[in-house]
Amino acid sequence: MDARSDRNAIPLAVDLDGTLIATDLLWEGLFILLKKNPLYLFLVPFWLAGGPARLKQAIAQRIDIDPASLPYREALLQRLRIEHGEGRQIVLATGTPRKLAEAIAVHLGIFDRVLATDGPHNMTSGRKRASLVAAYGDGGFDYAGNSRHDLRVFDAARAAIVVAPDRHAARWQAAHGAEMMPAPKPTFRTIVKMLRVHQWLKNSLIAVPMVLSHEYFNADMVWECLLAFVSFSAVASAIYILNDFFDLALDRKHLTKRNRPFASGALSIPFGLGSMMVLLAMGVGAGLLLPIEFLGVLGGYIVITTAYSLSFKRMLLIDVLTLAGLYTIRVLAGDRRRRLVLAAGLLDLLFPVAGAGEAFCRAAHDRDSGRRTHCRPRLPHRRPGDRRPGGHGLGLFLGAGAGTLYGQCCGARTLSSPVASLAPGADRPVPDHPCLDSRPPRRDA
Repeated sequence: MDARSDRNAIPLAVDLDGTLIATDLLWEGLFILLKKNPLYLFLVPFWLAGGPARLKQAIAQRIDIDPASLPYREALLQRLRIEHGEGRQIVLATGTPRKLAEAIAVHLGIFDRVLATDGPHNMTSGRKRASLVAAYGDGGFDYAGNSRHDLRVFDAARAAIVVAPDRHAARWQAAHGAEMMPAPKPTFRTIVKMLRVHQWLKNSLIAVPMVLSHEYFNADMVWECLLAFVSFSAVASAIYILNDFFDLALDRKHLTKRNRPFASGALSIPFGLGSMMVLLAMGVGAGLLLPIEFLGVLGGYIVITTAYSLSFKRMLLIDVLTLAGLYTIRVLAGDRRRRLVLAAGLLDLLFPVAGAGEAFCRAAHDRDSGRRTHCRPRLPHRRPGDRRPGGHGLGLFLGAGAGTLYGQCCGARTLSSPVASLAPGADRPVPDHPCLDSRPPRRDA
């Protein structure tokens, strides 16, 4: 009997989360559930009190996954297909609930048996080892895993394949000289994509009040604008990470968004959660150095952007109004002394138009991922609930905004100073320019 025949006579058991797929279905399932109804968050502690198996089963019963869109580790998957084709028995041994594990096994069609979490039994670590030893004997199987939960299974296996290991599994692999299949390490560009650094440009609106009040040589004002910019940028990046968690399933079906760090599996969800906590701490910490009113504006921004991620962005008109409000909030956040007075209706008109433009560009980008047919973008992966640009409604909205803005510009007789007081009865500064003087010309006697 040659080495290949000897190897094929030994079953190969493979872990799922973090090994065969570059994600964790427990975390993904939790965010799918919360996206369906955020109130499930209050049930999670009660499910967790019943043990990890109870939590996994409760989530799995309420969600469905698309096995075809998951981020598989292609090198390992290709190896499993080859060995399955050569007649080797392949076993899926995972702590994932049986409902989800069997859906993946059916999709791939290479597994002869599935060992998964079922009922009150969490199929990890010692329980997984006991099940495999009971089925194939001590040293009667090979095993592919990735984490500290797999160390006891490695010890009972004839041979171990360590795939994309965490630090515990990496130390075990180095000590035992086991085979390793490393995963690409995240690069600086991956982190930049996670943070959406290009979106920080929107936060430059914070400086609008400083510029309009001509305080750009005021060191205190500049310092406060920089702190506000850092605060908003950190919080915005945290919310973008949260948005990515909620949109994992949808992003993986998109032509370009599938390459985002979390959708592709380049970064793990626990890493993203840790990054999100650090970013929120940075944002609130910078905000604490500013007047207390700024924290109120920042809190409103967090609430609105979270609601936008959960629901508002799939409602076209609400989408536009929310984006407009977020632009306005950035300007208000930079108004240190609350003395900014713009031309009547400027904020009410300029930012809804900007919000509509951003919403339309996002929708157009989504649809331009497909080919154009008859001058209309065709999206082969259109899904229920997607926003539609709605040309007629959007055109009326933009037209009304432009018309009203034109009317206000033509009808404006005075411009308030950007540092004018808002107090009732306060004297208004007299414009110096003759074209802006609303008083009738004085006639000489």
